[in-house]
Amino acid sequence: MPRKHLQDIETEQYVYGHGPAEADRDIVEDCSEGINPFGAPPGLLEVFSRFGEDDLRLYPDLLANRLRKALCDYWGDTAKLDEDEVFFAPGSLGVLERIKKFMFDAGDCV
Repeated sequence: MPRKHLQDIETEQYVYGHGPAEADRDIVEDCSEGINPFGAPPGLLEVFSRFGEDDLRLYPDLLANRLRKALCDYWGDTAKLDEDEVFFAPGSLGVLERIKKFMFDAGDCV
């Protein structure tokens, strides 16, 4: 059950392409589907048009091998990075999860 002060908030599920039935009501949008009700910015659509269909529909390499190699090549002697020392994660929470798994064992008190 939601907290007491949240129980009276009127919510409405977002339907792609349709806004709230009454524009003057205060409605909290349901963003659980990950849909942006405002659509993509025009500049982004122009950038996407430069890519082929496979570039946008396929998942990228999970280990980001080409990107890790390119970064290590770019930084060369400046950072002296090895590809095994570079990792990527899906956002800051993914990075924190990787650090946690690296630093702590199950049952550790943190």
